[in-house]
Amino acid sequence: MSPRRISSVLTGLLVVGSSLGLGSCGGSGSSGARPEILELDLRTALDADGDLPQLEDPVSPEETAAIADSFNWSDTEALPELDDAGRPALYYALVYITDYDQEALLDAMGVVHNSLPFFEEERARWDGQVGEFAFEGDGHGVFVFAIMAGELYNALRDVALAGEPVFE
Repeated sequence: MSPRRISSVLTGLLVVGSSLGLGSCGGSGSSGARPEILELDLRTALDADGDLPQLEDPVSPEETAAIADSFNWSDTEALPELDDAGRPALYYALVYITDYDQEALLDAMGVVHNSLPFFEEERARWDGQVGEFAFEGDGHGVFVFAIMAGELYNALRDVALAGEPVFE
């Protein structure tokens, strides 16, 4: 995947009763940005049984299996660790986890990750919908969307190519 620039930052999530408020600030860190607030009444989205509708997972079970089964570290190349200005290069990636405890490892390595895509154009398929995700994965693991430094990616790649487990 190619490097991506982060264009918005999630600033808050508030659930009160059956209402949800979500705030975000646009831009690339400008201090004067005013939060945009989205409010919706979850009661209007519930089905007859009082459940939220099921939304299509970001990566389907079939896609998860196909990607996980075909991935091989030996087919990858090391990534540049610095950008043209000499700053650490950041990359957007899918990370396959087989145990939710592995998310703590991602946290410890400074990897920003989420079960949903980070970027607006990737989230467009859910525009206007309210519901919940199952995050089924392929029965063995699920993908999380991640932003990591090229230096970390290369270190993980080296570990994997040496035949060592990456997340144990």
